[in-house]
Amino acid sequence: MGSLGNTPAGTRERMAHNRAKAMELRIGGMSYRSIAEQLGVGSSSITRYLQDGLTRLAQKETENAEQLRAIQHERLEGIVTTAMNIAANDGTTDEIKLRALETIRRTVETIARLFGLNVEQAIVSVDQRSVTFVIQQIEDGKHHPDNSSNAETDGVHRLASA
Repeated sequence: MGSLGNTPAGTRERMAHNRAKAMELRIGGMSYRSIAEQLGVGSSSITRYLQDGLTRLAQKETENAEQLRAIQHERLEGIVTTAMNIAANDGTTDEIKLRALETIRRTVETIARLFGLNVEQAIVSVDQRSVTFVIQQIEDGKHHPDNSSNAETDGVHRLASA
């Protein structure tokens, strides 16, 4: 990136301008040598400007991706929370509870993909066991939202908060 700490402000501004102009000209198809001639600097400066420019663009894109990932994660967590509340409600029919559990499973898969996890091998196998257990409990009439401290049902709650 260069040592701009001891560089006068006017020089920093000129370098920033040259970096932006070099990027623009290179995108337009100009050679390094032609860009250097147009900006009145050496070819090695153009190489540095373009490398710095690409590094800055990559950092900005990474920051943007992280911000978007955080926003999407928050939205998905809201879906999981809502579905868990529906599934835990005593007044909810079994059919609606099953739909809520399926929503939780699909949303957890989406969250896993959002963070680059291997959904098929890691999350889904645990999630499927948990959902199957809860479905069996509902079908057997044993599922009570206030009594969800066993390991399988806790797995659903852990997955939703993952």
